[in-house]
Amino acid sequence: MPLTQFKRGISDKLRQRCAQATVILVDDVATTGATAAETELVAASLGIRIDMVLVLARA
Repeated sequence: MPLTQFKRGISDKLRQRCAQATVILVDDVATTGATAAETELVAASLGIRIDMVLVLARA
C-alpha cells in the first residue's frame, strides 16, 4: 500500500471517530499558545472540532 493511501485511510478513520466525539486538547505547558492554536488549525483541516483546551502549567 502506498504511503499516501495509508495516510488517507488514517485521516478518514480519525474523522469518523472524532466527528461526534468531545475532543479535549491537553497541553503540558502554555507559553505563547502557539501549540494549541496550530493543533486546532490542523484538527479543523481534518474536520475535527476541539471543544476544550486544558493546560497543566503556565511558563
